[in-house]
Amino acid sequence: MQTQLRDRRRIEIALYLLGALSSVTVFAVFANNVLSSWHSPTILGVVGSVLGALVAFAVSLLLPRRKITVFITHIAKDRAIVMKVREALQIYGIRTVTGDDVVMVGDEISKKISNAIIEADFLVVILSQEATKSDWMKQEIAKAIENHKRIFPVLAENAEIPEDLRALRFADLRTDDKKELPLLARSLRNAARSERN
Repeated sequence: MQTQLRDRRRIEIALYLLGALSSVTVFAVFANNVLSSWHSPTILGVVGSVLGALVAFAVSLLLPRRKITVFITHIAKDRAIVMKVREALQIYGIRTVTGDDVVMVGDEISKKISNAIIEADFLVVILSQEATKSDWMKQEIAKAIENHKRIFPVLAENAEIPEDLRALRFADLRTDDKKELPLLARSLRNAARSERN
């Protein structure tokens, strides 16, 4: 619902700017016809610059924004938690990908997952007692670090935090997932915003 309202507002603003563009164009034609002095090229240059800026801004508002994509690393036992995290992130317009989404029968597992991590904006790590002992998870965290991906740990149960993640603030689902999952989504969106700037 919020995404639809935001998209509608972006379209309204773009249409408003295109209307302003029409007015500026009419003014430019009028100025060109009325003013035949040496100032006319200067006025047209300024008007042309304004028109170009308005067109670029209006078009940028009409173009769809790229969704944030996160790869969620987890072990099979934690699928129920992964589903809860996915649903929460998707409400915020964040695209989620897991190994199950990218690895098909006959695929080389590590290659497909590595590619998915590289293509994702961020890595979300679901931490549980068994997950922190998983060699697959260690490899996926290492791949994210190697590719300078920002990592967002999610603590699903009491577990030893891997050394590479100890300095990071984690979403703590052991206590209050209704507070922590929206915080995770906002953190991902803020990180994406700061990377784009």
